[in-house]
Amino acid sequence: MAAMNPTQVERRENPYVGPRTFTAAESSKYYGRDLEARQFIALIVANRAVLFYAPSGAGKSSLLNAKVIPGLTAEGFEVLPVGRVSGESGQTAGARNIFAYNLMASLHQDERDPADFLRVDLTYFLDNLVSKGQQFVFDDQYVYPADAELRPRVLIIDQFEEILTTNAAYWSQREDFFRQLGAALNYDDQLWLVLAMREDFIAGLDPYVVHLPDQLRNHFYMQHLDQQAALAAIQKPAAAAGRPFAEGAAEILVRNLRQIQGEDAQGEEHLAEFVEPVQLQAVCFQMWEKLRQRPGPLISAADVAAFADVDTALTNFYEDTIAATVAETGVAEIDLRNWFEYKLITEAGTRNMVFRGEEETGELPTSVADFVKSRFIVREVVRPGGIWYELVHDRFVQPVLDANHEWRLEQPVIRLAEEWDRSGRSASRLLAGGQLEHALNSNWRALGPVVAAYLMASEEAWEQQKLAEREALNAARERELVQQKALAAEEQARAEEAVAAKKRLSRWVALAIAAGIIAALFALWAGYQSIQARTNATLARIGEQAAIAAQQTAEAEAARADANFAAAATNAAVAGEALLTVQEQIMAAPIDVTPTTAVGEEQSSEPNGTNTNSSLQIEQEATGEALAYATQQSAALMQVQGTATAVANSIQELGPERARIGESVNGRPIISYRFGEGPRNVLFVGGIHYGN
Repeated sequence: MAAMNPTQVERRENPYVGPRTFTAAESSKYYGRDLEARQFIALIVANRAVLFYAPSGAGKSSLLNAKVIPGLTAEGFEVLPVGRVSGESGQTAGARNIFAYNLMASLHQDERDPADFLRVDLTYFLDNLVSKGQQFVFDDQYVYPADAELRPRVLIIDQFEEILTTNAAYWSQREDFFRQLGAALNYDDQLWLVLAMREDFIAGLDPYVVHLPDQLRNHFYMQHLDQQAALAAIQKPAAAAGRPFAEGAAEILVRNLRQIQGEDAQGEEHLAEFVEPVQLQAVCFQMWEKLRQRPGPLISAADVAAFADVDTALTNFYEDTIAATVAETGVAEIDLRNWFEYKLITEAGTRNMVFRGEEETGELPTSVADFVKSRFIVREVVRPGGIWYELVHDRFVQPVLDANHEWRLEQPVIRLAEEWDRSGRSASRLLAGGQLEHALNSNWRALGPVVAAYLMASEEAWEQQKLAEREALNAARERELVQQKALAAEEQARAEEAVAAKKRLSRWVALAIAAGIIAALFALWAGYQSIQARTNATLARIGEQAAIAAQQTAEAEAARADANFAAAATNAAVAGEALLTVQEQIMAAPIDVTPTTAVGEEQSSEPNGTNTNSSLQIEQEATGEALAYATQQSAALMQVQGTATAVANSIQELGPERARIGESVNGRPIISYRFGEGPRNVLFVGGIHYGN
């Protein structure tokens, strides 16, 4: 056969069926059992009752479907549907014989109510089981055509160990079943019988074989695949699919499949005599699927090393079994994985057996354990007192442990739940927040009751925590609102107090300013009045001295001038601090006083000029000395000069009589004013008055 190109190989159907039973339609993929098939068919043809037995997982059903049934058909036999004695429970079916009832129900392929079989026995049923098209149906009214070709028929009952393992409460009906079966064979000499079962149940048939032809002495035994059969089962499907194994590659795979778990004390590995067909199909199926992404003309040793690793294939086989069992039975995934890891494997890493009970098998529901057995990863072992389950091969031990370890790494909630449970379910170990949300979004329902309880407790505690946080937040907000209100009220009170204080302060400031202004004005006025009074007093004395000097003698005038000088000096010391302008105007020279006759008066004819001049001289000297001292205090006069001038100007506007009495040494006019009647005179020197 010519090799196919890589593209065709990629699209080609997988030539391996995987870890399941072959069907009749897949006989072209079935290799490695040609010798057994020929021998078995020959034995059946030669003997009407044959017992076919083999180890668990050897492929009994596959041999029957793929080789024996087609071979018997080719030999001219009419092969009935493969029957089973398991099915309905004796408690629900109400049949006279539950094993016969289940067998009839499995052979009848129509929708007719199985209750019809309750009144018939196997002889009557088999005699009226007829072929209609592609189906066999029970029809006791059917009449064969006159030209119908009647061929010898073969009744095959597979998994016949179920006569011993199911409906144990109805053990008393077993012998009646064998009696009915023997009667049917005696009635119809064209009926052949093949019973297929596991080797470890054969002894259970001894009490009943007396009812069968030749006491069921014709046996056919089939072992697992030997090395040559395994090579054929590996190489021929690949070659037929267009991508054969390279030289030596298939041998490497067979060696891997034969490897026994572990090594001896000398470190040598051991190889088993046989290869289990289930493992072979699992590895080859996985390898071919991987090779679709790696096309090539041959399957090389490198391909085998990369894609046909036994542990990887067995791990995938195990994972497929887990997924199918969970989907079919609804068992929690963690319970199923724990069953494999802690019940079927010992602490030393070897296979362990668990007793198959009516309700539970190693703490797993027996119905679930039975389904797992149907996936060919565990097998039954018959021991005194009952049936036990174990892994089909110790090569599954490490793949199971590795797969469970990887799965747990992806399911940290399991570890957390177990720690929570061991701690007495402490609330401090519960999940919350994002971790809890992530866990609840996972497939936690498949992780077992402990995880479910853990997550429910976590969810309840988280809800209570959120409720407490919301209540605490609301309480905090209420307290904050109260504090804000109190603070606002306090701020408002402070603001109102500040406004009131500001108003009081403003009033006090205004009062203080007003008082300050009044005090300042009063001080200015008092100062001005004081200065004015002292100045007037000084000038009055000067004017008085001048008037007296004109009337009295020179000596009297001189004495008075001395007295006036002393008085003027004293007064000038007090008033001189403000007379800056007078300092500038008067310090240059003594006052030049020229006597002048007042308006309206006649000049005196007495020759007393000498006395007058002497008086004036004294007056000038006294005044000069007084003014000289006053110049030291002239700063104050600078401040009041304007006021004095204003006063002088206002007095000039009154229009009193005046007289020019002379000029000062600076050429300033000295004017004498008289107001009204009497001796009230005011003397002005350069616009500034002296005296009253």
